[in-house]
Amino acid sequence: MPTVARSSFVLVLGTLALATIGCSSGSLTPAGAGGRGGASGPTGAGGAAGDVAGPNCTILPALEPLLTGLPSSVHGLRVSGNSLFFVDTGAGTPGVAGATGGVHRLNADGTGDGILYAAQPGQQLLDLIAGADTLYLLQQETTGTASRVFLYAMPQGGGIPARATASSSGWAPNLIHFVGVDAGSVYLVTQDDVSGDARLTRVDLDSGYETVVASSPGMRSAQLVGDWLYYYDASSIYVTPAHAAGPSAAPVGTISCAPRTMSVTTAAIYCGGGLGITRLNLMATMATSAVDLSTVDSGEVNPSPPDGTSVYVAPMPSETESLVLTAIPRRGLRRLDADGSVTLVSCGRGIMHDIAFNATDVFWIESRDTDAGAVDTQIFRLAK
Repeated sequence: MPTVARSSFVLVLGTLALATIGCSSGSLTPAGAGGRGGASGPTGAGGAAGDVAGPNCTILPALEPLLTGLPSSVHGLRVSGNSLFFVDTGAGTPGVAGATGGVHRLNADGTGDGILYAAQPGQQLLDLIAGADTLYLLQQETTGTASRVFLYAMPQGGGIPARATASSSGWAPNLIHFVGVDAGSVYLVTQDDVSGDARLTRVDLDSGYETVVASSPGMRSAQLVGDWLYYYDASSIYVTPAHAAGPSAAPVGTISCAPRTMSVTTAAIYCGGGLGITRLNLMATMATSAVDLSTVDSGEVNPSPPDGTSVYVAPMPSETESLVLTAIPRRGLRRLDADGSVTLVSCGRGIMHDIAFNATDVFWIESRDTDAGAVDTQIFRLAK
């Protein structure tokens, strides 16, 4: 697939310093020396900046992409064992409206690249999530005069997707996306057809029955953490048992992450946006600065989904950003651990999203400037 010419690629960003700042010095933990490698900085200082010229960056491994030339709209990167899956918006069976999307698969080492499943005309693949050996798909279809979204399941090795819900009514296409999956259920955000509120919905895989466990007009950053589901709205962070029999969400505390991205671990709650990351205690009653990038490697960051008790601090633009960039600044990727330490793990990163993990590696989708003056969307892998 060809790279995208700059004139056709627009990044919408918020308050962001466009200057790129070189890496500063700091204590180093070399890879293979008894700890995860990278350049360590003081708590809250953000470690080092993200350009490729600084001294800390010279000891970090240079990364080559696993896959290049992807459409900028690819999304939904998931990892299952040693396989990667994502929604390839440039794939699918051409219909009246063009490509309908498909499941793109490759091995964790970059081999085995190919389209595992192509949606059919009249269908649009919106999102996917990976269970232990099954892929779950959200596909938009036209039913009569209405457009509805349905949940499908298919083997990770390929095959024909089958409907996975007992109901044949489907859901409205607005707001819908996956939240998580466990051994018995799939969790997603849907929209109430009457009120328009977002609904945190569980679909039990054995029966196909749906249960709404929470509802909110302003639900954001819903996620599954163990046996609990978290989300926030404008006023508070909420939690509910994942296997609740009905709506039972309760506010956690007095602080919300609004309007930024939230990531919850078993040790803390992290709020992104702006020029740093804020850490909340699990009761959401105390907030402290965990990462401050106001003076180094300045630019908006958001926390990744949790990797154990750690999150990755990545140059990921939020939905509220408003400044159109003509160039993608190169910045750093950092790991924020439960003890408050911040470690620079990769330099020269572009705009990242869909960060995912397996036991040994971190993967992500990244859009970056090329030497030819275009923007290319790529998939990267970094050893932990």
